[in-house]
Amino acid sequence: MEEKLPDPEFETILVYIRNKLGKKATLRRLSGLAVFEGVVSKDKFPFQIIVNQWYATTFPPYIDLVGVELKGQSPAGVILMDEVEGRFRLNGIKREDEVDDDDSKWMPQQIWTLIENHLAALKINQWRVFATNKKSTGYDLVFPAGISRYLDSFDEWAVEENLIHLSPSDVSNQEFEQQQKKDKAHLVNLAKLIENAPNLQILEEISFEGLSDSDNETYQEMYNQKKIQLEMKTEDESVSDDDGDDDDLDDLFNDDDEGGWEKPFQPPPTKRRRDLG
Repeated sequence: MEEKLPDPEFETILVYIRNKLGKKATLRRLSGLAVFEGVVSKDKFPFQIIVNQWYATTFPPYIDLVGVELKGQSPAGVILMDEVEGRFRLNGIKREDEVDDDDSKWMPQQIWTLIENHLAALKINQWRVFATNKKSTGYDLVFPAGISRYLDSFDEWAVEENLIHLSPSDVSNQEFEQQQKKDKAHLVNLAKLIENAPNLQILEEISFEGLSDSDNETYQEMYNQKKIQLEMKTEDESVSDDDGDDDDLDDLFNDDDEGGWEKPFQPPPTKRRRDLG
């Protein structure tokens, strides 16, 4: 399975659209979608702008007129999506099949060009707005049916493509777990550095930067214990060197005949008179 991260430009695009719409629409967030729902003030046509958080810059948002009935022929670039709901999709923003191609990026300004072009072509006598209940229904939207179908088809497509779409919370949890593993590995390595330090110089080069207060206290205690051990080792080695100097001095004066000092002269033992016969 391939993991798909949220588009990093998703929130930027939402801010742009919200600033353009002002109070003409409300924003609803649900299952990875951002849905702006409002009314085109001039012609009173309800509309929805649907932005997918994983493909916000790769695939432009859907722009739907909802709750309307077409009396005449559908203008070019307007696609009937659901006659019962009265959902018509404005088609015209360039879409690319290759999601990883940088050339497939689109600009949010295209939304307004598309809306203006289509609304100019829609004759008022061709369209009629349904008498709808203005209260929100499913998904906290006035027109939820098309959104529900979109989510179902999107989930089916993800399964077919072996994709897992990670939410921002999923990403945050993954990053938290990765940071925990990284911190744990750092502490294990720090403990090994302290334990295996061969001398005081190497030990004093170990850094405790970035540790929490509790970890700093724990590893500082380990550091101090190791320092005491190395100091004692250094003292023992110093004493051992001093003892070795005395031994060398004894050897100097008591070496054997091979190239060393001669042994002191010892007179032969005196024989007693009776031993002479």
